[in-house]
Amino acid sequence: MKGYVYSLVHKKSKRRYVGSTINLRRRTLEHFSSLTRGRWGDSILQALWDKEGRDGFRVDILWEGIVDTISTLRQIECRFLRKTAHEFNPPRKKKENKM
Repeated sequence: MKGYVYSLVHKKSKRRYVGSTINLRRRTLEHFSSLTRGRWGDSILQALWDKEGRDGFRVDILWEGIVDTISTLRQIECRFLRKTAHEFNPPRKKKENKM
C-alpha cells in the first residue's frame, strides 16, 4: 500500500506536526476539521490556527512510498520524528492512531 509521512507546518514559525497516513487527503481534511472546530490537542497550534486559519499553514510530504504494513509506516514516521523539529506532536501512546 502507498503511505505518506507528512507535516502540518505553521508558515511563520516553521513549527510542525508530523504524522503518517495511507490517505493523505482524508487525513489532512480530518486535521483541518479538528482545528476548525477547536478540538486540536495542542493549545499552541490551536491558537495559531484560530488566529491565522488555513492560510497560516501548509502540508509538506516528507516521505512517500510503498509499505507492507501500517506498522512499517509508523516506523518510518518515528524516524522523521527523531530527526526533525516537531513541536506540535504529543507524546506517543501505545495504541494506534487513525490512518
